[in-house]
Amino acid sequence: MKLLFIGDVHGQVNQYWKLLQTHKPDRSIQVGDFGFTKHHTWHSNYLNPDQHKVLFGNHDDTAYLAAAHSLGDWGFDIQEDQCLFWVRGAESIDRSVRVEDRDWWRDEELTIPQFYQAMNDYERVRPQIMVSHDCPLSVYRDALDIQGKSRTSQGLQAMLEQHQPQLWIFGHHHRRIDMTIGATRFVCLEELGTLQLTL
Repeated sequence: MKLLFIGDVHGQVNQYWKLLQTHKPDRSIQVGDFGFTKHHTWHSNYLNPDQHKVLFGNHDDTAYLAAAHSLGDWGFDIQEDQCLFWVRGAESIDRSVRVEDRDWWRDEELTIPQFYQAMNDYERVRPQIMVSHDCPLSVYRDALDIQGKSRTSQGLQAMLEQHQPQLWIFGHHHRRIDMTIGATRFVCLEELGTLQLTL
């Protein structure tokens, strides 16, 4: 199975569509910041939700979290001997200049109780591949040179300390990074960047 990961789209659905037509994956996961209301409506109307999924970031209309194309808050998929795990969300550092429920959503990050539930599932299945919109706090510092922190980066750090997957794919930071820290290869996808795996 060809699985395509796609970086932040930011409403550029024509370019997203071209990526799907170029790569022709069996399945795809867009790693967050797909877009606002009209962009999620477009996805719902034109794409097969079983084939093309969206992991919500901090610039996604969370009214669509229960839509068929959404991966929800967190979850996992086990195919033969490979386990893929995902966690949505990130903090918007520019929320002060955004308008709630138009281009910013209060529930953009998981709550602390939700993170604890996700961590329980993560520890139980110990995935080979992790997908998130943001990344663990240690990656902020070691790969991105970011000194701040968010609830999401701290929650993902706690998960990394529970278990180091072979591969961790994320977006949010709009630049390409591919580096190994400890036992884990971290790949940050730039805007509309791609990574294709064969599982």
